[in-house]
Amino acid sequence: MTRIYLDAMGGDNAPKCTAEGAIEALRADSDLRITLGGDAAQLTPLLMDCDDVRERITVEHTTQVITNHDSPVMAVRTMKAKQTALCPPVPPARCWPRACSAWVAWMALTAPPWPR
Repeated sequence: MTRIYLDAMGGDNAPKCTAEGAIEALRADSDLRITLGGDAAQLTPLLMDCDDVRERITVEHTTQVITNHDSPVMAVRTMKAKQTALCPPVPPARCWPRACSAWVAWMALTAPPWPR
């Protein structure tokens, strides 16, 4: 089984295009599981017409945003609501493309070793 976390709020035409792409990927790969990170109020209505794959897609509501102007390490260290590391881990906030190194920094600072 492959698990993927997608920042559903970043990028052009998000979150609509991100949700559509996730649904298409799930239909193409029966072993895939996807977690969409972002505003649940915007994401949930986009998943209404995907009953065939709905059990393999989840929404992780995030309230914090790391922008391109934030220092990745400082953004992670100063967040008020840090999430607990999951397996596979998910970012503590929505990461914009250049700021995704914040997620890597967060993992390096907080995550336990991956189970083998």
